[in-house]
Amino acid sequence: MVIAPRNAPSRTLVANGQPISDAGGRRLGAVVALRDVTASLEAKARLDHQSLHDALTGRPNRALFVDRVAQALERGKRGSRCTAVLFLDLDRLRAVNDAFGYGAGSQVLMALSAKLDQVLRPDGTVARVGGDEFAILCEDVADERIVMDIAERTLAAIQEPMEIGDGQIRQVVSPPRWGWPRLCRQQRCGGSARRRRARPATGEGTRRGRL
Repeated sequence: MVIAPRNAPSRTLVANGQPISDAGGRRLGAVVALRDVTASLEAKARLDHQSLHDALTGRPNRALFVDRVAQALERGKRGSRCTAVLFLDLDRLRAVNDAFGYGAGSQVLMALSAKLDQVLRPDGTVARVGGDEFAILCEDVADERIVMDIAERTLAAIQEPMEIGDGQIRQVVSPPRWGWPRLCRQQRCGGSARRRRARPATGEGTRRGRL
């Protein structure tokens, strides 16, 4: 049960009861023990969140991102639109730490994560899928022009200087690569097959001008 005091946070309780009867079996009452499990439930929720999110940026990690891509592709089966994925790689992250001191690379990662909010669609997901790699999931995409527009806005956002300590750095991110499952509207193949096809498609997006 959940109790919600007027001027205090709600608490979750587990109740265990034992009936009390007389010698003839007549029910007299019961003994009830209440145990507050709020802390353990909160701890479990934190662990569940940590297992699916990056500790530094708070973004979804690779496992959660892959799951959301799979769900997006499944939803795409029921519509006429598709799903696109953009990949961003950070360059010279070690050099940033060498130049600005230990921890500067973490500041760059957090600054980049914040910048990506500027281009994120309402139904999109930004994830940190590797030590120096981010990915953006774009759902309900009508055609490649929309993907190109998102990629261009992403590039414009990440090219802006980043304030790190007492200095500025810029262009620490490679131009975004994008994956586009072109055949998802024509071929009713399984989601896993389309996920395998999405990543190799980034090479083509890079070759077509590196956005």
